[in-house]
Amino acid sequence: MKLKRIIAATTALGLAFAPLFAAEESKTEKALETAKDKTEAAVEKTKEAAVKTGHAVKDAAQKTGEATKEAAGKAKDMVTGKSETKTGELSASDKALLDHAAKSSAKLTAAQKTKLLEILNTGDDKALNDLPGVGMIKSGHIKKARPFKGVNDLILVEGIGEKTFDEIVVWAEGGFKVEGKMAPKKEAVKPDAPKNDMKKGY
Repeated sequence: MKLKRIIAATTALGLAFAPLFAAEESKTEKALETAKDKTEAAVEKTKEAAVKTGHAVKDAAQKTGEATKEAAGKAKDMVTGKSETKTGELSASDKALLDHAAKSSAKLTAAQKTKLLEILNTGDDKALNDLPGVGMIKSGHIKKARPFKGVNDLILVEGIGEKTFDEIVVWAEGGFKVEGKMAPKKEAVKPDAPKNDMKKGY
């Protein structure tokens, strides 16, 4: 009899606490799901951050590489005396020089431009020295800047500038005459003083 009462009491207690156990189990499951969701969200954010970091590193490396190539190109141009003739890569001052050259050379005929370009690309030291305002140093710069795609590129050569370029255009327009260029003066040779052959008397 007592055993039956104990079993009944135990069963009653189990039934009474069953909802509590179910509620706690439900809370535990929800907590686990929430923790799982937060963990997955954290993993996704970590992946996104890693991808962004990878892209940033790649972009930085690419920009550094491009800057290095550009700096190397400029250094090479400075050493060789060559000027970049691509309009998109020119400085504002170089663009202004090319604009001036285009206006100045517009006076020349197609034949005059062709002849002048031939002199710039294939002329020897003598032919280059015949250009107004050009001597040995500037002719050396011109040869280093070859090949020229057009006569206007000449204005970008070191030592030329607007003034010398305009003088060369006027010279070409006038028929490429070289007699107007002054030759360097030669020092006059002084004649030997006449010798006094007379012997002194005693």
